[in-house]
Order: sequence, then structure tokens, then C-alpha cells
Amino acid sequence: MREGVTCILGKTVKWKRLGSESNQTLVLLHGLGRNMNQWNPVAEALSEHFDVFLFDLPGYGGSQDFEPTEINITFPIWMMDRLFEKIGISNIIVAGESFGGLLALEYALKRPENVSKLVLMDSAGLGREICLNYRLTTLPAIGEAFISENIKHPGVEGIPLTTVPLLRILGNVIRFGISKLFRRSISVSREEDNNLKLLRYGVGLFGQKTSIRRDGKLKNIKTPTLIFHALDDAIFPSSQALRAYRCLPNAWGNSPVFFKQGGHFPLESENEEIAVRNVKTFVNTLVEFAYA
Repeated sequence: MREGVTCILGKTVKWKRLGSESNQTLVLLHGLGRNMNQWNPVAEALSEHFDVFLFDLPGYGGSQDFEPTEINITFPIWMMDRLFEKIGISNIIVAGESFGGLLALEYALKRPENVSKLVLMDSAGLGREICLNYRLTTLPAIGEAFISENIKHPGVEGIPLTTVPLLRILGNVIRFGISKLFRRSISVSREEDNNLKLLRYGVGLFGQKTSIRRDGKLKNIKTPTLIFHALDDAIFPSSQALRAYRCLPNAWGNSPVFFKQGGHFPLESENEEIAVRNVKTFVNTLVEFAYA
């Protein structure tokens, strides 16, 4: 494994690379609130078949924070251009999960000459629908309250609607509301703050905004595309994966590859049996797709 920190567009970006550089390059993009270690369950296995390249998106992990003017979909594409050029990779397979799926999708739209194949897993940007939790999180004070409560439930998609969490949320809404009224700052963690900024850019009370929706542009993607989706994903409904599959001119397989269990990121489950099964399905299917 090789790893390093590179300066791109005035920002330090942390990256790592696994496998033989003589193999096809596979770029893995992580989701919102995560970092490249999200892919640890599959990175080693994939490195037996690919030159695997991972990096922390700005604002996450070991990479430097983004500026307010960089909260958009265009900046990450420019950054990826410079990073790939500096590292020396091209003609890539690009795969992304959730927010990373949106970036992979956008990169394939903007840089089709550099993408040989596209892989989307429980991707954002495929429709308006998104869970109520995320929509409410975009509201002032309520968003900060939800973010504060979310960290008490790691691995849970959505806040359990029981008395104690609801009372804590109500208390946090009042606390953050008062702080905004009197212009006092209440600190949240770096990644919580960045999550809110990006979420509010792309999501509103009525769902995913046009600023990040790419479902209307899927017909323009000629790149062979593989879609993974968890049937029990509580954030994005599986109907989005089906609609995307039908719209893509070159979707691979007879349908999206659905995981029966595992949640929004099905490669990482509290149930070890489910996680092992999903990891095996993901790796084997991706390898078959890449070398088909």
C-alpha cells in the first residue's frame, strides 16, 4: 500500500493506493460524513484485481476543509481532475456510495473520456425522494439538533422515535434556536458542520434539490454502468435505482444488483453474516462487470 498527502487547488488531500499499478484503476468515492476508510471492508479484496485508489474528500478525514464558495458539485470535479493528473491515473473505473455516488455520476457526465465504467451504490442525485430525517435536518436549529442526536446512534439510519431521543431533540432545538436568536455560537464537530453545509446545499424540506439531481441527465451517460442498492436503505428508496437502470443507455446486467439486507451502506452491517455475504456479492459482481 502507498499513501500520501498532496496539495490540490490549495488544499491538502489525503490518499492511498492498493494493488498493482499495472491493473485497471478503480477509484472509490466515500459518502457524506465518512472518509476513505469506509471502503476498508472491500479494499484489500479489490486490490487483488485492480489498482485501487482512494482519497478523503475535502472536509473529511485527513483532507483540508472546503471553503463556502466550494460547496457545490463543480469543485470536487476540478479537484479530482488535478488529483488524478498529479498521481498519474486515467481511464478509470469510478465507483461511489451515496454522496460519493453523486460525484462519480457527475464525473462520468463531465469527463466521459476518462471513465471506462461507472459504479453507483445507493447513490444520491437519482430522484427527489430522501428520508424525512435528512429533509428536517436542513432546517435552521432543527438541523443542528438532529446532527447532535445522530451521533448517539452510530450505525442506525435515522433517529429512533422513542421518548428519550425526542426529548433530547426538543431540548437541542430550543438550545440552538436561542443561540441563533442571540447570535451565540454553539460548536458542533468539524464533520457534523460540514455535513450540514453539504446537506443544506443539496437537500430541502421537499427532498433532493435540482442542484444535485442528475436523474434527468442519465440518458446522456454512454459509459457502462453498474448499480447496487440495498432494499432496506432508509435514506434513498430502491425505486430510484430501478428508474436509473431504465434510463441509462448502457446499464449492465438484467437489473440493479439489490442487497436484501444491510442498510444504506450494505458492506458494513452489525450482522456479520449479512456483511460477509454483501461484501462477497459486491466484489464478485464488480470484478465480473469490470472485465466483461
